[in-house]
Amino acid sequence: ADHLSIALLGSKFMGRAHSNGWLQAGHFFDLPLTPALTVASARNPADLEDFAARWGWSRWTTEWEEAVTADDVDLVDIGTPNHVHRDQATRDDHVRCEARHQWRGHVAGGGGDALHRVVLEDRDLPPE
Repeated sequence: ADHLSIALLGSKFMGRAHSNGWLQAGHFFDLPLTPALTVASARNPADLEDFAARWGWSRWTTEWEEAVTADDVDLVDIGTPNHVHRDQATRDDHVRCEARHQWRGHVAGGGGDALHRVVLEDRDLPPE
């Protein structure tokens, strides 16, 4: 495949910032795969439908579990409040989450192997 199929959890500020980032990434970097905005998930269906249409997400769901487990998703981008990151990182392959401090000292929940595969990009914390 020539694309990376993405599921995004969250549609408020971080969801908008991450959507913009995925759309702009190819302008900044020579990417081996083109990001594909496959499915967005958040709680409010009316807001989520507008969000998905505005940012170009192919589909949306109010059930984050559906987005995380979708067969056509290659990477889950978690843009929800920090206190739910651990519960949402249940997929046993690629999960992207910015808040490294949320993971320190925790054992993986849910899918087990998700913890060591999380891509962490918190520039304020030293490398572990």
